[in-house]
Amino acid sequence: MLKKFVRSLLCLLVAMYCIGSVTYAASDDITGHWSEPYFRSLSAHGVINPNGKGQFTPTTAISRAEFMRYINRAFGFTEEADISKYKDVPKDQWYYQSVRVAVKYGYISGISATQMAPEQEITREQAITILGRLCKVDVGTVKPSQLKFSDRSKISTWSAPYIKWGLDNGYIAGYTNNTFQPTRSVTRGEAAKILYFFTGTILNQEGASYNSTSLNRDTKNVTVSAPASLTGITVPGNLYLSEGLKQDTVTLDHVTVKGRLVVAGGNVQLNNVQAGGLYISSPFTGREIKVTSAGMTSIAQVTTATTAQLVQTNLQAGAEGF
Repeated sequence: MLKKFVRSLLCLLVAMYCIGSVTYAASDDITGHWSEPYFRSLSAHGVINPNGKGQFTPTTAISRAEFMRYINRAFGFTEEADISKYKDVPKDQWYYQSVRVAVKYGYISGISATQMAPEQEITREQAITILGRLCKVDVGTVKPSQLKFSDRSKISTWSAPYIKWGLDNGYIAGYTNNTFQPTRSVTRGEAAKILYFFTGTILNQEGASYNSTSLNRDTKNVTVSAPASLTGITVPGNLYLSEGLKQDTVTLDHVTVKGRLVVAGGNVQLNNVQAGGLYISSPFTGREIKVTSAGMTSIAQVTTATTAQLVQTNLQAGAEGF
């Protein structure tokens, strides 16, 4: 009798396990999809999460507000601005806080003085313009007519420089029929891919120590949004110290940056750091960024777009400092 009961119980447990497995498999909509690695990585960092059904819906177009939410999470943005001038952002909507944060960090503008259009689907040219603003790039003057696409006449004047920058850096691409389709809506899968390569390796664990094993193998950039230390790392692209750091400390020791070292927040200690360019820019008035160089640190060119404190101390013979 006991053996029969145990066999029945085991059968019941196996059946429950199988049902659970089938339910999970049915809800998983990215396994085997081209966007899977991007979603897996961004989800692990809390940037893009699945919906209540466990799905990422990679082919669904996303709204401007959703893109803001992803940006805020990726860069550790949390501070909020007054957005009362935007009459289409009700306080009782889920995106109210996301818009407040986005406006505070200054990377997005409304479609008019009083309209943010948070529920409107974000377009390709809007998305790449936002990323260019975040990267603090000087995109220069580029006219739509200078771009190679057959539909260049549809590209807005304000987005053309950022589109060229995005193309040059591989963050976005045109289509096989030689069009760019600037007003085409961005899908969730496309957004995941763009953010994955733009942010590169996301380092957002407070107080963590990172080394070369911490970096992605298929991306060039590194984004730091929490106080941490980086040791013995070569960054193939840009190293971005996010505004989300506020005035927390980031220490770089024996770090080489092949692209630009962008400091938008934090109290930064550079020990034996090599970089071709250091760009400092903070959106916050009265929050001074401090960067200290020591050891064999050599920065070829320094650009400060906002007030900053640059300190050189204990530099070794032969070091150029700033």
